[in-house]
Amino acid sequence: MVKSKKILLIFFFVVLSALGWYKFKRPPRICGNKICEPFEGPENCCLDCHCLSGWVCDKESKKCQKIEMKLSDERAEELAVSYFQNLGKEVKKMEILGVGKAFGKLIKKIKIDTLSDEIYYLGITEEEKVIVLPAF
Repeated sequence: MVKSKKILLIFFFVVLSALGWYKFKRPPRICGNKICEPFEGPENCCLDCHCLSGWVCDKESKKCQKIEMKLSDERAEELAVSYFQNLGKEVKKMEILGVGKAFGKLIKKIKIDTLSDEIYYLGITEEEKVIVLPAF
């Protein structure tokens, strides 16, 4: 019984020592060095740890912020279908992938499968301009 208490005390001492070292001796974060380090994340250094789709990096606060667009999903889909009709292609399947940025503009990202089994990625701006995106 005494031996197990000693082992338990030693274990807690080791754990508490490690936590103390971690809290006071951890390396400083260097936000902006293009390396997502262990103490960084999108919530405190989006310059290194990129934001998820639908979020954009605010370079001043270094935090990801939710993007809101005035363009509805329905209108973006209409513009995508019209774009392909003008090319003489028919859309088989369409998927809205979210909101992002391309060429400095907010866009709705759309994946298009055509009847001829081609896959395209489009970005639709708030000004209703269609941008063909590279496959990602």
